Amino acid sequence: YYTIIENYLSVNGNVGEIELGRFSINENDTIRLRAWLTGVNDQNGDEYAKNDTIKYTVVGKRGDVFNLNSSSKIYNFEIGDQCWTTYGANTSWQWGTPNSSFITAANSGVNAWVTNLTGNYNANELSYLESPSLDLSKIESSQPLQIQFFTRFSSEQSNDKMWLESSINDGSTWQKVVPSLTANNFYNNSLKQVWEGQSQSITGWIPVSNEMLGLSGEANVKLRFVFQSNGSNQQDGFGIDDVRLNLLIGVPKIEQKKFSMLMYPNPT
Repeated sequence: YYTIIENYLSVNGNVGEIELGRFSINENDTIRLRAWLTGVNDQNGDEYAKNDTIKYTVVGKRGDVFNLNSSSKIYNFEIGDQCWTTYGANTSWQWGTPNSSFITAANSGVNAWVTNLTGNYNANELSYLESPSLDLSKIESSQPLQIQFFTRFSSEQSNDKMWLESSINDGSTWQKVVPSLTANNFYNNSLKQVWEGQSQSITGWIPVSNEMLGLSGEANVKLRFVFQSNGSNQQDGFGIDDVRLNLLIGVPKIEQKKFSMLMYPNPT
């Protein structure tokens, strides 16, 4: 819940406060409030709004909380963009129904995030597709976290590429996510640690999974897909759909223990 209080100075010099509103705000909502001052604090009891209007804008911030009772979050992008946002230089990321020559449809349903829903990505692009804030503070730092998603891509080999980054300070700094020992299709160029070229799959979209290290226990986690292109040979680009974050509950820890071994009878 938000309470908006604005200071004001009336024409007769009195200083006061006015409560503009108290309300709940949904994810990514933008609410604009307007009020005007009348009566005792206005010299002439003026009710004409244009000469004494206060304006205030509030934008809601969505955070997804993980705990042992809420151990999975799915972003299938069907109802809306689910608070994923795009920005950067010449960004071509769009949410909606894909209909281009290579990415002809979403992985499931009708909607996905794609670098241009109906054509090629932009030249000289350095763009980002960023998740909402994720609160993992209610789980232990040792608790494994897995990301799963589907991707389909066609880009200029060696020049145009995508990778995944993570942040634990709400996006102030970012680190590239590296493949874990249990990774599946996490980067098709393991040397550069990027996706590039063209995805190969009979069904079109390929499943990707990876264990995310160093994020559990943190309160201000964000993820983002980074796409970079040069100035030539633009293609369909990259699609992202059905992103799923899972706490791997019940996965045992592997601990190193000292042990001794006795052979009997003792060989000579």
